[in-house]
Amino acid sequence: MTDFTTRAAVARARSTLAEQLIVRLDPAAWEAFLDALDHPASRPRLERLMSEPSVFER
Repeated sequence: MTDFTTRAAVARARSTLAEQLIVRLDPAAWEAFLDALDHPASRPRLERLMSEPSVFER
């Protein structure tokens, strides 16, 4: 019983993770996604934060 339960749980976990890892987009959505990657929104606070030295570098 334990081996069966473990195998079933592992199979379900793999299926659930696969659903989260695979993204399916139609061609228009794919183009919009690529455009967003190529032209990210301006985030001044984030840009300032990333330009400052890390606390580990101070």
